Amino acid sequence: MLFYYIPLHCKIILSLPSMKYDFKLAFLISTHTDVLQLVRLINALPDNSVFFIHVDKKADMIPFTNAFVDDCRVRFIDHRVDVRWGSINEVEYQMELVRAALNSGEQFDRLITLSGMDYPVWSKERIIDFFERDKEKEYLAGTDVSYPWHASAIYQQYFFKVAKPGSGWKYYVTRALERTLRLFGIKKPLQKKIGNKTYKEELAAKFKDNDDGISNGVSHNYTDNYVPFSPLHNFSFAADYSLPLSTSSSCASRLFFGANLTGQGRTYWTEDNTASEPFYMLLGAHAGVQLGDMTINIWGKNLTDKSYVPFYFVSMSNGYAQTCRPRQFGIDLTYQF
Repeated sequence: MLFYYIPLHCKIILSLPSMKYDFKLAFLISTHTDVLQLVRLINALPDNSVFFIHVDKKADMIPFTNAFVDDCRVRFIDHRVDVRWGSINEVEYQMELVRAALNSGEQFDRLITLSGMDYPVWSKERIIDFFERDKEKEYLAGTDVSYPWHASAIYQQYFFKVAKPGSGWKYYVTRALERTLRLFGIKKPLQKKIGNKTYKEELAAKFKDNDDGISNGVSHNYTDNYVPFSPLHNFSFAADYSLPLSTSSSCASRLFFGANLTGQGRTYWTEDNTASEPFYMLLGAHAGVQLGDMTINIWGKNLTDKSYVPFYFVSMSNGYAQTCRPRQFGIDLTYQF
């Protein structure tokens, strides 16, 4: 693997027409934080490269420009976008980076998109050698969204790896209101028409119009069937309690404990709704103590050792199921410096 990166962050590497000049790379970098990490990243990449950088409009530009004031290889683009994760403006800033490279008047063999939080695991020489040896190859990563539930399943599988999908009190209040309203059946579905099919993305979502006709004597009319990978309902309850202790008689300053219960309704895995996972609940709990600057937290997940299928798909007429995680126990030790 050439670069380490968080799943769902797409890497695009484009080759440009070959010319008679030294092999040269252009790195198109999007960043919003951690200037020192960006400096380390650029210093670890091939020296004869050029770096076109987009700084999120929400971030302060001055620390970034000050860090590269003497580096002529670094070019900050003027058109800055207020980036929202998963929105179309992610495409906007990447297109601005591509335009900046193509309009620079310089010739590049490859355009490579990176995040400012990436870091190469290969040496500069090995990176250059890799691209020189495979000049005719293109390196792309993407997801087929012709079938939205496939993308939805991938999103659910990897979403937990995104450390901070949203931030600020407005985000959390909005999410809490959305989930509360859903309990009363009030929701605003997302609707998308692709070809002759209309998809509604919501809990208990159904196909509004999905008729593929008859093939080999079998009807493929899935209208009013439940959309695969969209649970009929879900819920989550959690309770936590913290008990302050007298520090004069004990080194422990606080005890805390809590429990959580999550549930997911029946989830259909196929368009014809013949394969599904019934409703299930998962119970978790934790307890811990704070000892000065150190916190000890003992936790358990799936305490009832519930067996369920979190993911299932059909390929080449064969069904494949992902096994669930069994009962788990663990301990977290945290020390605050």
